[in-house]
Amino acid sequence: MDRINVKIDRTAEVAPEAVIGSGSEIGPYCQIGSGVEIGENTVLGSRVEITGRTRLGPNNQIFTGAILGQAASYSNRRKQLGGVSKDEDFDLIIGDNNIIREYSVIYGSKRIGVEKEPTVIGDDNFLMAYIQIKPGARLGSGITIANSSVVDEGCQIGDEAFLAGLAYIPEEVKIGRLSMVGACARIIDSLPPFLLADGNPARIESMNVVGIRRADISRKAFSEIKTIYKKFSRDNGDIPIREMKLETEEGKELQKFILEEVN
Repeated sequence: MDRINVKIDRTAEVAPEAVIGSGSEIGPYCQIGSGVEIGENTVLGSRVEITGRTRLGPNNQIFTGAILGQAASYSNRRKQLGGVSKDEDFDLIIGDNNIIREYSVIYGSKRIGVEKEPTVIGDDNFLMAYIQIKPGARLGSGITIANSSVVDEGCQIGDEAFLAGLAYIPEEVKIGRLSMVGACARIIDSLPPFLLADGNPARIESMNVVGIRRADISRKAFSEIKTIYKKFSRDNGDIPIREMKLETEEGKELQKFILEEVN
């Protein structure tokens, strides 16, 4: 396959069938499987491994030792490395302008019988060193996940969420937009948008005031979020929250999440 304006280190192993976008760079000792598509101007550091049916958009930066698209079981991983995968769709989809730091591991799709749920990473995310994103997880855009955090199978992380170092998000849990998880926190229930959880096990401590202000949310929305948070934290108030008449999209978003997702 023709590769225009692509730099591939002589020590890298790149399958002939792999698609590498113009302006991309493949560093020393990288391994790129036959089912991989890499967008334009993406840079891979040394010893990056990308296997399975994995697609990366343009302008991503992948640092030393990161592993993307690996199957959860060793037997499936061996097939991936051998280029045996015949799936027409992708197991791991990564968007544009992401930074994935050293030795991060992002797995491919979650299998449910004969069906599968791909792992999806949005745009403009900053994923720090040694993190793990398990099969079938879905991340939005503008998210920061700090060092050594783990996002387990089937989790959903909303846009602009922040996970501090060594945080753990268990299977199928949802983390709302613009929420924050504290360092070393072990989440046990879904975390509503705009709120902050900390501890082991984690509990909701406050609003994510810093994140909200950085997002330039209106005063009206801030006020509605604050009102809902007070009712939720003091009363665990499903009934009063359900009855609240809200005007802003942010207030309605928080109300809907609490009523539908929080146990």
